[in-house]
Amino acid sequence: MTAQGETNYEGMIGQKGDIVHGPYPVSLASIGYLAEALEDERLADQVASGGKFAAPRSFVTIASRVPNWRRKKATGPSTFMQAVLLPLPANSAVNMSVDQVYFAPLYPGDTISSQSTITGIVPKKTRLGEGFIITEDIDHLNQNGVLVARTINTLLRFVKPESSDKTPPKAAEPLPAKPLVIPASDFPPVSMPITMTALAKGAAAVRDFSPLHHDVDFARSVGHPTAFLSYSHQMSFVVRALGEWLGGDDRLQRLKLSMKTSIYLGRTCVCTGVRQKTDNPQPGIETIEVTLTSEDGTCTPGIAEVQTAGAR
Repeated sequence: MTAQGETNYEGMIGQKGDIVHGPYPVSLASIGYLAEALEDERLADQVASGGKFAAPRSFVTIASRVPNWRRKKATGPSTFMQAVLLPLPANSAVNMSVDQVYFAPLYPGDTISSQSTITGIVPKKTRLGEGFIITEDIDHLNQNGVLVARTINTLLRFVKPESSDKTPPKAAEPLPAKPLVIPASDFPPVSMPITMTALAKGAAAVRDFSPLHHDVDFARSVGHPTAFLSYSHQMSFVVRALGEWLGGDDRLQRLKLSMKTSIYLGRTCVCTGVRQKTDNPQPGIETIEVTLTSEDGTCTPGIAEVQTAGAR
C-alpha cells in the first residue's frame, strides 16, 4: 500500500504468477466432447478415426484450466489467470479480449503448465464501475518444456456498485425478437443455434462452469437478459470455422478476439471471415478478419493470422 486506502498497482506490473499445472492430459475423449459442443463434423471424424492428430489450437486454454470444483485438499491458485487474483480493490471481473499466438501442436497425452506475467494495469472508470484494465501474458508449456502457445489476455476488474437498499438487482428484460443479418464473407458462414443444450455442452467441453454461461436466473440477477457463451466457447467456435475454411486449423498462427456484445441463449451464433487486403503482407502469412454475429449484430470481431498454403 502506498498510502491508506491506496493500492500500489504499478508495483504489480512485471509480477510473475505461480506455475499452474493443468490437471488432465489431452485425450481423444476430451477433444470429442469439444467436437460435440461445436457441432464440428470435421473434428468428430478425426476423433472417430482414432489416429494421431493435433488438438484444435484453442484447446490449450481448456488443457490449462484448474478444476472449477475445488477439493478440500486442493492447494495452489484457483486459475492460471493471475489478473483475477491480484489484490486490487475490485469485486467483479469481465474478459475484454483474448489474443493467442501458437508455436507448437498439442497432442493427446500432452499436459500443460501455465505461468502469467502482468504487463499492464490501467485505472479505468467504466459504465460497470470504477476499476482496472489488466493485461497479462500467459505462457503455456507442454510436459517437455516446449512453448505451445502464449495468451495475451485483457481483463476488466471493477467494483460493482451496491444497491443502497440492499434489494436484489433488477433482472434485465427478456431479449426482443430481431432478424439475423449475416455480414459479407469470403467463406461460407458457419452457424449454430445457441440453445440451453448448446450452452451445457459448451460449458462441459471448455470446462468453464461460470453460472453466467449456463444459469439463466443467475445471469438475469446480475443484469444480463439471459445466459451467454463464454469466451473459450467463442474462441473454439471460430477455430472450428477456420478449420472448415482452411481444411484444418494447423495453419493458424494467431487468433485475437474482442468481446464487444454477449452471444445470448436463444440467439444464433454465426462466424464469417473476410480476407484482409494489404499492400505489405507479412511473408507467408494471410490475415482473415473474423466476426461472430448474432441477431444482436456484431458480437465478437477478431483477426486470424494463418500460414499461406505455400508456406507450409
